[in-house]
Parts: sequence; structure tokens; C-alpha cells
Amino acid sequence: MIRASASAPLFWLCSLAVAQVHPDVTLALANYGSVRIEHPQFLEPGPAADTIVPRLSFTAVNQTRTPWAAIVLRFDIGALCNGEARQWAQTVRFSLGWAPDSTISRQIADLNIPLVDHVAGCRTEMLEARLLSAQTGAPIRDISGPSGDIPDFAPQLHEIQTVREAEATKEAERQRAEAEAQAKTDAAEAEQEKIEEAARSKKEAAEAQRRKRLAAEKKKQDADKAAALARYEEAQAARVRTTCADLYSKTSNKKLSDLTVKEDQGIRACQALQLYPPD
Repeated sequence: MIRASASAPLFWLCSLAVAQVHPDVTLALANYGSVRIEHPQFLEPGPAADTIVPRLSFTAVNQTRTPWAAIVLRFDIGALCNGEARQWAQTVRFSLGWAPDSTISRQIADLNIPLVDHVAGCRTEMLEARLLSAQTGAPIRDISGPSGDIPDFAPQLHEIQTVREAEATKEAERQRAEAEAQAKTDAAEAEQEKIEEAARSKKEAAEAQRRKRLAAEKKKQDADKAAALARYEEAQAARVRTTCADLYSKTSNKKLSDLTVKEDQGIRACQALQLYPPD
């Protein structure tokens, strides 16, 4: 939120990082014009880890047609330090030149020495800037800023802290609900994976059982075939032995010249099998 006028102070509400850069602001310098305060910020990260430097910095831009020997601004600063509301005031005095053909600006950095090592865990939430006085170069003329009471940021800081705590609670609840939902999803996925794994194991066991059954059936079939072949071969051998024995009984007393061609061929075949004469 930004408020600015010629008779009232300007302040910003911020809830961002420590080194939050506030919006630019323009402060009236009577009828001369104005001075623009660009990139104002307070509290910046220090050189060491987790340290904060209480330095007020900004760029002052001369938007008048005269140099200024002295411009005095008051900054009222409200911050939350580990949830505790704190408020400080800082006065900055600087001069500002002028040139007819260019815009003159000046970098201002003002360290608040009393606050050094006393702003740990702090974050600027409100910053109010007002013109206290200004003095032109030549001829010298003094300008007084608009009068006003010192602001009390405590109620607004308390409101900011309340809102922030509510948001933190809401975020924690969101994260809890999200974690709970994720846990349920993970549990459901784990259960589904368990079911699928059980199904896979059952399928693999059934497949292994089927292969075992097929292997047993094939083994039995092979054994049956081997036995049948053995029986067939034994029967064939028995027939051959019987045939050779019958042939021997019919031809053993015949002369070679009395043998028929068939008997001669049978005798030769039986002799090759060592079945003529029979055992």
C-alpha cells in the first residue's frame, strides 16, 4: 500500500525478503519541484551468513531547477523481529546538485550504528518517509516539511503479524493435508503394487507349475515311447529268432544244392545275426 501527498507522509507495507526494495516515491519541495527517492530499502544481508545490516539506502534524484545545500528526511521504520513488533526512526541529511542539461542524482547509504547487531531475525514491514527541511544553494532559502505526529506502527504491525500467523497456520494445514493426501496416495499405490506383485507371483507360480506338469508329461511320454520301442524291438527280435530257428529246423539236413533261393537268403541273413544255427 502506498500513500503520498504534499501534506502527508508516505509509507509502504512490505512482507517480502529482508533486502526488500520499496517503490519509488516523490516528495514535494514547495514550489521548486520535488525530489524523487528511488529504490529505497532498509535492512540488507550482511557479509557473514545469517547477518543483517541496518543500513538505509536509496537514490535521490533532483527534479527541481536548483541545487540543494541540505535536504533532511525522516524515516520511520516498522519491523517484525522474530514475531515481535519494533519501530525505529532515522534522520538522513544530504546535499543534492543541479545541472541545466542533465538530471542529477545521488546514492545515499546511511548506517544506523545503534542498531548494529540488534536486528537479527528482523524484517522491514513498514517504512514512512517525510521531509523535515530543505535548504537551497543560492540564494539560500529554507523549506520546512509538512508537520505530523510520529506514527505508531504497533497496531499495523500486530495486524500484519496476525495475518502472517494465520497464513502460516493455513500453509501448515495445507502442507499437512497435502502430506496426508500424498501418504494415502502412496499407501494406495503400495497396496496396488502389492496386489499386482501377488498377481504376478501367482501367475509365475502357475506358469512354473504348468511347465513342470508339461515336463513331467513329456518325460512320461518319452518313457512310454522308449518302452513301446523296446517292446517292439524285443518282439521283432523274438520273431527273427523264431524265424531263424524254424529255418534251421527245415534246412539243417539239406544239401546246399537242394536249398531254394529264399532259404539260402534266409540262412545268410540269420547267420549275419548269429542266429543260424540258433543258440
